[in-house]
Amino acid sequence: MLGNAIEITISEEQLKPLVDAEVKRIIEGREEVGTIWNMERLCKEWSRSDEWIKNNELYEMKDKGIAIKDGNRWTFDAKAAKEYISCWFRKRALQQKAQK
Repeated sequence: MLGNAIEITISEEQLKPLVDAEVKRIIEGREEVGTIWNMERLCKEWSRSDEWIKNNELYEMKDKGIAIKDGNRWTFDAKAAKEYISCWFRKRALQQKAQK
């Protein structure tokens, strides 16, 4: 047995908020946006093909300073791209709701 050991008793109702907060912190840490995305990451985040992005949104993103062409590859400001996708989704949801 350890000479300086202490025992702490905590109720489940006291422990639950602490565990929930720690789990939330860990999950949010794993969902960090990153700094720069390549086209592959943008496609994954948007659930769209690179062809769709190029045909529908890429040049608007370029005009807004979210996308830049780096040689023969496109790169994206990750935080701005994530916000752009969120706005795009909200607009789509409102359009679909209005059509009903």
